[in-house]
Amino acid sequence: RMWGRKMWLDILERFPLLKQKFTLQRDAMSFEELNKRMNCSKIYPIDHHPGIINGIHARVFDAIACGIMPLVEYRKDIEHVFKDIKIPTFKNYAEVKGITKYYLKNDSERENICNELYEFASKEMSANKCIKNILTKII
Repeated sequence: RMWGRKMWLDILERFPLLKQKFTLQRDAMSFEELNKRMNCSKIYPIDHHPGIINGIHARVFDAIACGIMPLVEYRKDIEHVFKDIKIPTFKNYAEVKGITKYYLKNDSERENICNELYEFASKEMSANKCIKNILTKII
């Protein structure tokens, strides 16, 4: 099943089989409902947010924290942040179907990516490390 806002209706035109599994989400979802839905997921597609000029969408880290493999629309910032860590990306929506099929058929590879991303984020993106990095820049 899929849930999303109105903008997804345009994207789903390219994926007719997914269209029947889509539920339009009119209101913000509660944390509890989001948590339930994420715990049932293996892959979390994340497209570029037009309001984020530089940086990475926070949902990438939500997915990693939940043990879900993020499938992220490519941005140069992904390379900058994740460096040598493999994080699946797509450059156009036509690629999403093939990438998703691949990782749904290759559970162990997907799980390895999830574990590697989780270890990296836990080590490199901890609150302590982020605060230290900020302080070294301003002090």
